[in-house]
Amino acid sequence: MVYAPPPPRYAPAPVYAPAPVSCTTGAPVVGALAGAGLGGLIGSNIGRGSGNTAATIAGVLGGAIAGGSVGASVDRSQGCW
Repeated sequence: MVYAPPPPRYAPAPVYAPAPVSCTTGAPVVGALAGAGLGGLIGSNIGRGSGNTAATIAGVLGGAIAGGSVGASVDRSQGCW
């Protein structure tokens, strides 16, 4: 019987993940501004007197939050974190 050495052990090849891309597209800011404008426009068509003012303010704030979120989502979909 002839002795044969065991086969060499190879380490698996490393897996490299792409580095996160840092970008400053400004999409969240643009989205927030567009959302605020649209929200204010919609809110101004609701109610009368002080109710109209409150609805306009709520529309501006809600639109800015929603628009900023959409803008951030656009950045993430393009690989920007």
